[in-house]
Amino acid sequence: MRPIWKGAISFGLVTIPVGLYSATEDRRPKFNQLRDSDHSRIRYKRVAEKDGVEVPFDNIVKGYQVEKGRYVVFSAEEWADIVKGITGGIVDVVQFVDQAAIDPIHYKKSYYLAPEETGIKAYKILHDASREAVEDAARMKVKGQEIVASESPKATGVVDLMEALKASVEATKQRQAG
Repeated sequence: MRPIWKGAISFGLVTIPVGLYSATEDRRPKFNQLRDSDHSRIRYKRVAEKDGVEVPFDNIVKGYQVEKGRYVVFSAEEWADIVKGITGGIVDVVQFVDQAAIDPIHYKKSYYLAPEETGIKAYKILHDASREAVEDAARMKVKGQEIVASESPKATGVVDLMEALKASVEATKQRQAG
């Protein structure tokens, strides 16, 4: 299995190379939209709302809407800095917490965190030490999105289970809907 992300776990002055692997797989059937007459697949194009003209990918920029019709636009360099963010390719162990302190409603997605070949020995030491601490709270950046996660050394060997946590707003919306 290939990692979906490669980086390092950082704890104090120690940095250990790791890979992140999806712990679950979506096996729901995926359907495509087709034209009824010849079953050719329907594709979506990037079209400007203003004039309906198709926009080449090279001409697309990122922007944040501050009010209707007004945007703060980011250059490619600015966007790269935003995506790199605070933690970049680092899983930063922020603190150790009791597992009971994290309400399961906050769990969003499960991953396996495993050391790269060069970090197995150091990772095993961290893994064994954190077994006694119950759970770590970590902050990381994956595919441009900052994730707050809890890491539990429950799995066998030196592979840990990492749970991405929902933002408090998402969990609140779930509670209100339920």
